[in-house]
This record gives sequence, C-alpha cells and structure tokens, in this order.
Amino acid sequence: MQEAVFQTDPAGKSVYVNPAWKQLTGCAADNAIDKLVSERFCAEDQRRVAVFLERIAAGKALSTAIEANLACEKGEPRRVELGAAPLVAAAGDLIGVCGTLRGVSQAQYRATKS
Repeated sequence: MQEAVFQTDPAGKSVYVNPAWKQLTGCAADNAIDKLVSERFCAEDQRRVAVFLERIAAGKALSTAIEANLACEKGEPRRVELGAAPLVAAAGDLIGVCGTLRGVSQAQYRATKS
C-alpha cells in the first residue's frame, strides 16, 4: 500500500499508523504514536490540518480531503492529500478519526494551481 493510513483518538493524537507512514513521512511508527497528526505538517499548515480533523470528527467538514505540506524528517516538505472520516464505535460513540496520506506529484500540484 502506498498510502499512509492513520487512526487518531478523539483529541487528534495518533493511535495507529501503517508501515507506509514511515515511507511517506520518514517518521517511525514509534515516534508517531501519541502525537498530534497535525504536528507532522509544516508550520503554516498545522492549524488548518488540525481544524480539518476536528471538523471531520464532529461531522462538520466541508470536504473529506485537503492538500497540505507534510514536514518530512529529512529533506524537503512533501505535498500530500489528507483524506479522513470519523471513526465511530458500534455503540455510536466517536472514537477518533481514520485517515490516509497520499503523495501528490509536483505535476498534479501545479495542475491544481492553474
């Protein structure tokens, strides 16, 4: 799987990331768990990502995906598409957010800016 998959608790902290997480972010799973997903993004995108995930969890998001710049452990920031959905227990209680990160190529990124 080329997409990084993550799951958060209701506060937005990672409780699970798949092996592709390290490939995309450069951050090992052990270093990602119990950290806010929004902190993995460049400073200028952190608040927007946090608000997006909060709105997803509340069922008030205007879309199910946004693009943002991921702050990689080593190297240049990477443009990604962040998709997310509320994660609800069988009893109906919100238990977090489930999401994916997918790299956006420079060509795709430029096409969206045109």
